[in-house]
Amino acid sequence: MKAWQKGPYESCVKELEQMLNRKLTENELKHILWLSGWDKSTMDTFTALFRDLGMKGAK
Repeated sequence: MKAWQKGPYESCVKELEQMLNRKLTENELKHILWLSGWDKSTMDTFTALFRDLGMKGAK
C-alpha cells in the first residue's frame, strides 16, 4: 500500500465494518485496497454510495 492510499483505505474499511457490523473478509479488504488506489473523487463516490446503502438498510 502506498502512503497516500492509507487514509482512504482505513476510513473506508472502518465505515464499512461499522455499517455491516462485522469485520471485512480478506477478499473484501483486497477490493477496498484496489478501490483506494483510484483518484479521490472516485473513492468519494463509492464511499457515498456505501453510506447511502447503509442508511437505506437501517430503515
